[in-house]
Formats: sequence, C-alpha cells, structure tokens
Amino acid sequence: MSLETALEIYVNGLKTYNQKTNIYSAKAYDKLDFHIQDSLNIAELIGNETVNVVDLGSGSGLPAVIIAIANPKNRVYAIESKSKKRQFLTWIKGELNLENLIVFEGDIDLFNSKRGAIGHFYTAKAFAKIPKALETFKKISPPYATFIVPINREQEYDVPKKEFGITLHRIKKADCTFYYLLKKKS
Repeated sequence: MSLETALEIYVNGLKTYNQKTNIYSAKAYDKLDFHIQDSLNIAELIGNETVNVVDLGSGSGLPAVIIAIANPKNRVYAIESKSKKRQFLTWIKGELNLENLIVFEGDIDLFNSKRGAIGHFYTAKAFAKIPKALETFKKISPPYATFIVPINREQEYDVPKKEFGITLHRIKKADCTFYYLLKKKS
C-alpha cells in the first residue's frame, strides 16, 4: 500500500470514528494536514531503521500511527491511557495492517515498569508542556535515547536549556515548526 493511500485511510478512519467517539477535535480538522506533515517530519528524522520508537500519549495516533506507516522497520509503541483512544489505535492498526505498531494499554509509568527503558527515540505531540515532557523523557529513557518533539516559536522559550542535562539540536522544517532533538548526555 502506498504512503498516500495509507494516509487517506487513516484520515477517513479518524473522521468516521470521531463521529461516534470524540478522539480528535472536529474543530481542528482544518489543521489535520499540518499535524500529519508534522508527524511525517518526525518519521523522516528517525529514519526507516530497525529501532524502537516510543510515543508518549498517542491520542489519535499523531505521530505514532504516521511513523508506523512511513517507517515500517521502526517498532512503534503507542502509549495511551484512555481506552476510547486505544480502541481507535487498535482499530486503525488493523485497518492498515501495521504489524510494527504496538498499542500499549496503560500509562507511561506502567509501560516503563513492564517494558523498561527500551526506546531509541521518544516522541510527544500535545502530550504535555515542554518541561513536563522533558522530565518524563529523562525519567523513563535510556542514556542513548533521543527525544524528538515538535514545537513552535513561542514554545521554544519553554525549553529549559541546562537543568535537564541534555543537548538540544534545533531543526527548522516546513510551516515554522521547530523540531528539537534532545539527546541525553551520557
């Protein structure tokens, strides 16, 4: 299946599912293409390699589902504590036959206690404010992990530079979104 076809199935599935169970704000449908492109940019930064990707608070699948579509060699863990969102993630995984997508039932702490610090890459999109997301990343990730988080210019000021013991790398991509690659210092 082509990338375009898979993305079309995802968008149509999301909108159809959303009519019965609110998992993505219908008022934000006009921003859906932007969020998909954001997720594709993250997938490009990770690359289609055999690595573990952990998405914190996967919600409606942005970026976890999109990364799994774009990078079939990645093993993508979608961590979502809300059952209605997990049900959608499980359903869309089946619709798209995404064998590389693992929908985890539970929160981040439960994931970490059961799976351990297994991620090579961690992502978070609308999971929490930057300082909380960074604190979570630092707490649950191994020393070699990289955290990729899309932020806008205003959110850039919320990134604590020194207190997290991480190295920041800013990458500017389309539509004025900035991607921070946050690698913990070994």
